[in-house]
Amino acid sequence: MDWEIGKSDVVPNVQIVLEISLYGPMRLRWTSGDEVEGLGSKQLALIAMLTQAPEMSRSRAWLISNLWGRVDQRLGRSSLRQALSTLRQKFGPDFDAIFDLKTDRVSLRPDVIRLQGGPEDGDFLEGMDVAEEGFEDWLRDQRNAPPPAKAILAEVEPEAPAATALHPRIAVLPLAAFGLSEGLDGIGDFFAQELIRALSRLHLLDVISHLSSRVVAAEAVDLPQIRQRLSVDYVVTGTVRSVGGRPLLTIDCHDCEHGTHLWDGRFSIPEDALFDSEDGLVSEVAGEVLRSILTQPIQLGGHRPLPDVATHRLLMSGISLMYSVGERQFAQAQDRLTEVARRAPRHSIPHAWFAQWRLLKIYQGWSDDPDADRHLAEDHIARGLDLNPNCALTLAMDGNVKTVLNADFTSAAESFSAALAVNNSSALTSTFKSVLHTFLGEGDKAVSLAERSMILSPYDPRSHFFDALHSAAFLVEGNYDRAVELADASLKLSPHHISALRSKIIGLSLGGQRDAAQVAAAELMRIAPGTTVAGYLAAHPAKETGVAGTWAEALGNAGVPPN
Repeated sequence: MDWEIGKSDVVPNVQIVLEISLYGPMRLRWTSGDEVEGLGSKQLALIAMLTQAPEMSRSRAWLISNLWGRVDQRLGRSSLRQALSTLRQKFGPDFDAIFDLKTDRVSLRPDVIRLQGGPEDGDFLEGMDVAEEGFEDWLRDQRNAPPPAKAILAEVEPEAPAATALHPRIAVLPLAAFGLSEGLDGIGDFFAQELIRALSRLHLLDVISHLSSRVVAAEAVDLPQIRQRLSVDYVVTGTVRSVGGRPLLTIDCHDCEHGTHLWDGRFSIPEDALFDSEDGLVSEVAGEVLRSILTQPIQLGGHRPLPDVATHRLLMSGISLMYSVGERQFAQAQDRLTEVARRAPRHSIPHAWFAQWRLLKIYQGWSDDPDADRHLAEDHIARGLDLNPNCALTLAMDGNVKTVLNADFTSAAESFSAALAVNNSSALTSTFKSVLHTFLGEGDKAVSLAERSMILSPYDPRSHFFDALHSAAFLVEGNYDRAVELADASLKLSPHHISALRSKIIGLSLGGQRDAAQVAAAELMRIAPGTTVAGYLAAHPAKETGVAGTWAEALGNAGVPPN
């Protein structure tokens, strides 16, 4: 018998109430106003899972499976005992008034628990990162469940408004298998599970768990039924069959709301190559799915009034337009982000993207008042962090603004560390931190982070933006051929991307390709005729580290005028 069992058999005669906020960053405090602090993510996750359980009670086996599923049962039981021991230490003499521990179950005492807040306060358990598949599946189900699944909160806050869905919701159904040999019949299910993980890493979609998608796939027969059961906006379906001894995967992405078909792909690939690398077929399909969703709202936004467009479509449209190659499309992103911020005033995410929009406006040369846009970017970051100080996206944008607009590299490093502590699988954060090390002249670190970003999101629809930034990392490392290769990849998708073109010129010049560098410099002067070496150096955040000086000299050697 666990040592802590039996201590909760007698409940202290103490009238206390523990208030738990589950929306936005999770918070625990007594009715006196004192916060319960110092709990780790696993302890908080355990409490959150209990609050959503029937009668606030779960079996020990269920908790171990979802919070310590990657270890054997013996170690899992030990980890649960340690977590409960830590909670006992933190709660002190009030522990037994809050928790009820039995040999096979762990429970909260509902009469002393008060759940506070609602969806208007932010995402459910916003910023909580527990790297366990069971917890991740449970969290997705909670965030995507229809209101009846959260009835316990409705009893506390009956008038709470419906959640503002900032991100599209998507389900990936297991691929239907036809005529596969024994041993291959599980490929469709396994592929769907891996695709769910890849889409979840993109952090632009709310992805329904594999277990929920599998259940619905066995019951629902058409898109309206799937949409009704899972409350999703998009669904990925497909088949897998054997053709010529190789699996042939046919994959489709559908818009459930409008009943339209967005994208399809057919892939014939050796069985042992399906899941052999992070930049293989799964990542390619994830990128195409995201691309189809990101580009669709642009078409919708062109002929529908903004109030008639769903919030998540507006956000996706704003993000897509932000990375457009044309100034007119870029400017349209502001309208979408403004509307999203109006509809979701207590969310930090719109402010994070607005800060990025201001930064890009400056660096694309489209700002009439760079100082004003810089201050507005900083204001959006401050407002976003006030709403949620643990939002990984806002922290990453904060680091980027401090790097690129303020050249405050020390503070930027702190922001990136905080962002990665919340979410260490963000391609965007890895890219932005790579830029920091690029400006510091730390080529090895810059390239390592750039390569990690490319592994995490190898088929990102915004690849022209990422490629331009990654190119500079290879410049600092001295790998000029790779730097030019990435710059060319960016320019292929965005011919007027000034930053990519400068990186190409610098790479060619430093790599000894003088003639090619002069041709590229002539193209730069055609697109941006006011460019000068002196102006470039004066405005560059890395002018004090020596990096910008080397690059400015390379631009001058290629033919960019000095003044």
